Amino acid sequence: MRHRFSVLCKTTIVEEQSRSLSIIGIVDRLVLDSSMVNEKAVEQSVKKHQVIMIPISVALVVCAERTKLEQPEQEKILLRSVISTPGGHSSQSQEIEIDLRQNSTVRNIFELDEFPFTVNGVYLFNVYYKKGSQEWELEDSLPVIVSSEDLVL
Repeated sequence: MRHRFSVLCKTTIVEEQSRSLSIIGIVDRLVLDSSMVNEKAVEQSVKKHQVIMIPISVALVVCAERTKLEQPEQEKILLRSVISTPGGHSSQSQEIEIDLRQNSTVRNIFELDEFPFTVNGVYLFNVYYKKGSQEWELEDSLPVIVSSEDLVL
């Protein structure tokens, strides 16, 4: 199995007939809407390094392919996305099984409707794979600058 790409975006469109994927609004920075963030909650979060779940709408697109396109993979493959905070804590993990036995490539879209905010800074959207009984392996790490309108980086 080979990791082809990961990208964070605002939305995606898959064309029905051709199955072509359109990635719309690449995200490398998130400015959180301060009207959705209670100022006191943010202050407490910063002081105690607690997570505040803030409503957002983004998608993490992950594409993988067979090591040899003509040869099906033999083992189950798990895919996991994990958001790491600037303090190094992992949060908001999602996991799915991908099947490269039937298809030579797979695209997976993780829809995120909440973001685990702790402090302003660089958050990492990490992509891991696990084949069979092997350990999880980090394949990609997307850095995203996150800030609240009221808090300056």
